[in-house]
Amino acid sequence: MELICEAKDCWEEDVVLKGAGSEPTKAKFVSVIVSGLKNDRQDERMSQEAIDDMITQYKSATIPFFSDHGLNPVTGQPGTYTWKGIMGVWTDAVQEGSSLKATLRLNDAHPDADTFFKYIKQKMPVGFSVGGNPVGDPKMVEI
Repeated sequence: MELICEAKDCWEEDVVLKGAGSEPTKAKFVSVIVSGLKNDRQDERMSQEAIDDMITQYKSATIPFFSDHGLNPVTGQPGTYTWKGIMGVWTDAVQEGSSLKATLRLNDAHPDADTFFKYIKQKMPVGFSVGGNPVGDPKMVEI
């Protein structure tokens, strides 16, 4: 059985956060496979161009991480993406073979961040999802 995230891919590190003064603060990080060049469960796959673009976006450290696909925890309504729901920010990414591995810095101010980190360290089977829309039908090429 392959685990989503092994404990070695979760760590704490002292970092100086931009705009938060010069004192280092302890931050929690998770590094996990988020996408790749192989077919996913919807039988779709990313192109190399898409992976390259995603790496650039992750490295910009401007993509928030939301838990539970932005579902409202009270009503279950989808698409409830607010600043209160930001559990972290994606800070880095690298392609390893056909897989795209991204790094997440957890937001310690989020009430569930510490619990989420503990789940990862305990190797619970949490999943990660990247949203997107296919730009065209897949082309089948005979080799």
